[in-house]
Amino acid sequence: MTQKPTSAKRLASSRENGGEGGRKRAALYGEEVLSKWASRGGRAVLAKYGPDYFTQLRKRRKNYPKYSDQSSPVVTPNWRARAAWRNGQKGGLARAALYSYEHFREWGRLGGIETWVRYGNKCYREIRKKRKFYLKNYRTRKTKLRIKRECEREARKARGSPIGLLWEVMVQEMASQLSRR
Repeated sequence: MTQKPTSAKRLASSRENGGEGGRKRAALYGEEVLSKWASRGGRAVLAKYGPDYFTQLRKRRKNYPKYSDQSSPVVTPNWRARAAWRNGQKGGLARAALYSYEHFREWGRLGGIETWVRYGNKCYREIRKKRKFYLKNYRTRKTKLRIKRECEREARKARGSPIGLLWEVMVQEMASQLSRR
């Protein structure tokens, strides 16, 4: 079967412009045409699936499949994943009933040590670099030590003056924060 020359041209142009997504089409056609095409597609979906389809889509957008309604014709959950999630939750609850808080802390500590042994400090540095948000007043131990040293230095400089007493209070506060950990 041979291709027509026009279809070969279309194929080449679609491959050429495919990477641009809808920008090329938006540059060629006006807003009215694009709007009409979009509404025609929406009307076709409405005729095919009915108004409940859009309601289900909105619900799906808000809820992940593991929490979705089981009777939904639109949202078809992955039953194997759902069963695995339920079984995992049961296992976690059973473990929580069997072991104490100290056990969990110890397991977490050992897991952290194992990760450190396996990957080193570089792993944690990379994780911290990826962090986009820090809690308010979030300070690492290293930062607290640096602030404490700065306060001690300022306290030594201002010894005997009223401001020196304030620096001493700051040093004591930083020492108490470090000892809490």
